[in-house]
Amino acid sequence: MSGSQEAQAEIRKLGLPVLSSSKLGVKERQNQTWRSNKRRELYEMETRTEGGIVNRMGEDG
Repeated sequence: MSGSQEAQAEIRKLGLPVLSSSKLGVKERQNQTWRSNKRRELYEMETRTEGGIVNRMGEDG
């Protein structure tokens, strides 16, 4: 039994789904989307001022 097969058997024993590499790829893409959304949120928070929201051009909105 190879190491990964052993690990998968262990995972099955615990009742957890065994993720295929394609599933992991989808998850990673979701994480990247989440990270870029977070970055945009942070950027928008940083560009808000007390005088209201400043748009990307730096003019008062």
